[in-house]
Amino acid sequence: MCHLLGDMSVPAHAHCDIHGDNDPGILYDSYEEYFGTSYYWNGQNSGQMINPYVSSNPLHYLMYTMSQISGHFGSNGPYNGDGDNNIGGNPLPEETAFLNQTLPSMPTSLDGYNIMAMRGDNAQYTENIKIAIRDWTLPYAIRATAGLLYWFAKEACLLPELPNQPTALTASTGNWGFVELSWDIIPTCGLTGFSIYRRTAGQNDEALLTSVGADVRIYHDLTIEQHPAEYEYRIAAYNSNNYYDPLTPWALGWAYCYAVPLPPNFISATRKSDHILLSWSGAGGSLTGIKEYLIFTTKYHFYYNGWENEYLSDIVTTDQRDGSATLDALGGCNDKAKYRIRTMNVLGFQSDFSDYSQEVDIGVCPEPATYISASDSLSNEVEVSWAGAYASVGSTIQGYKLYRSDDYSGDTLLTTIYTGDSYSTFHDSAVEFGTVYHYKVVTIDNQDHESLPSETVSGQTSCAAW
Repeated sequence: MCHLLGDMSVPAHAHCDIHGDNDPGILYDSYEEYFGTSYYWNGQNSGQMINPYVSSNPLHYLMYTMSQISGHFGSNGPYNGDGDNNIGGNPLPEETAFLNQTLPSMPTSLDGYNIMAMRGDNAQYTENIKIAIRDWTLPYAIRATAGLLYWFAKEACLLPELPNQPTALTASTGNWGFVELSWDIIPTCGLTGFSIYRRTAGQNDEALLTSVGADVRIYHDLTIEQHPAEYEYRIAAYNSNNYYDPLTPWALGWAYCYAVPLPPNFISATRKSDHILLSWSGAGGSLTGIKEYLIFTTKYHFYYNGWENEYLSDIVTTDQRDGSATLDALGGCNDKAKYRIRTMNVLGFQSDFSDYSQEVDIGVCPEPATYISASDSLSNEVEVSWAGAYASVGSTIQGYKLYRSDDYSGDTLLTTIYTGDSYSTFHDSAVEFGTVYHYKVVTIDNQDHESLPSETVSGQTSCAAW
């Protein structure tokens, strides 16, 4: 490529004018045989490198402009190529602009000869003409070749260079309380990534927040620990040689992120046939990123007449401020429960507890026994009987507890009968003549839930035991 570019600096080559040395019938080109030895070419006296990146087609730009400059001069081969300033072919706009500035300033005659139309023998090529052609074409060829080598080095990522500065950096508040950074960049060779710096707005506490890869253009700052917070950000690109570009200007971002989220401000518990429906609303605050809700339950045991220790009963994952959950209704007859909730946000912070829900019945009770009766007897016993009871949803009747009392003492468990839900009879023989006894029945299901007591009936024996 360098050889071809150098060839383009010879007018005979630009005109496709056949020429040779000692070939019969072919004139050699006077200029090609002469470059002069009295001039030392370097970057100072040749001029700056031709930057190929001023064009959308760098290689075409170098070759085409070189050919047009050397094509200004005539050649003296057999075709007697004439020079001109015509910008032919399909030049790019940047090529046309450059040549329209350059070609008019080039010489057209010298030593009485038309330098653009060389004719006849080599005598026309005076020393001054050769020097003029040389001083216009050869420096440009050197500068264009330097640009060609620079283009190869750039495209092959062989030159350590500063990456481009990121552009269009913005910092905006996300809906869930983080700050979203976005930027753009024109990639350069060896671009490795970006370093993101943050400071509190108006403060001198700048620190490296993080580094991200070269393909990242959006970053979410989730490390906000103040509420609310106002931060400023800037970014530097860096490459594999750890060259950094100048930092971008500061970009301001608000973060209405509450490190401690807000609990629901309304919570309701409703007993359904076989479960509890818990619902809530207003959690988290207007811009807090919600991740999940922690539901805590406290149960009241009717039998023990006391509240048990609170425990975590469920976790609901959602990012919505309103929600609901279905909870098991497991408890003894007349047991109840109340609930409260903590909100967890995307940063893992938990809110305070919400207020308690209203107390709700969670008991799963079988029906009491029915048709209970206690028969007076002439023998030394009382016969107590009752009809079978109905179980609640999801359970079966296991048996019955029979309680007895008299006018002088409270309820005493007389016996437990495991008869399922069938009709039952019990003969109470531990009786005294003339004493009235009172009886009631409590139903038991297979989950050890007890029903409310049945109605109370009374009976006595009418004769003393012998």
